Amino acid sequence: MDKNSTLRDRLRELGIKIVDLANMLDISRPTLYKHIESYETNALENLDSSYIALFNYITQNEFINAKNVFIYITQNILRLKERDLQGSMAMGRVAITGNAQKDAFITLLLESNRFDDLLGYFISCYELLQKDTLSDESKAFLQPLLKLYESLGLKL
Repeated sequence: MDKNSTLRDRLRELGIKIVDLANMLDISRPTLYKHIESYETNALENLDSSYIALFNYITQNEFINAKNVFIYITQNILRLKERDLQGSMAMGRVAITGNAQKDAFITLLLESNRFDDLLGYFISCYELLQKDTLSDESKAFLQPLLKLYESLGLKL
C-alpha cells in the first residue's frame, strides 16, 4: 500500500467495487462518491464520523482485505444504525455487562467518536488473536497492541 494512495486507489487495491460498498452502507453510489470526495479533499465537516472512521480504517490498515472491511461495516456502522432506529441509545443508562468500567466504556463508544479510528484495528487484532498460528505480517500488525499492553503492565 502506497502512503500517497487515495481512498479510491485503496478500494481498487482491495477489490471493493463502489456499487458493493454503497449497497453495504445502504446509500446511493452518488452519495458514496460525494463522501469519498469529501474524505479525499479533507472536507471532513461534511462527513458523519462513522464514515470517517471507516475510510480511515480502509486507508490506514495495510493488512486488511475486503472481508475485513465488510466485517467492519457490519460491526461498526450497520449495528449502530440498527440501534439508533430502535432507540436503544437509552442502553447507555443501564448496566450492559454488569462490569461498571466496561459499561462506562461502551457508553463512551456509543456517545462519542473519540475512539472510532481505533475500533477497526482492535477488531482486526481480536480476530487475529483467535487464530492458533500467526503469519509474520499478522505479528507485525499486532505489535502496537503488544506495546500498549506492555506499557500498561498488562499481559495479552
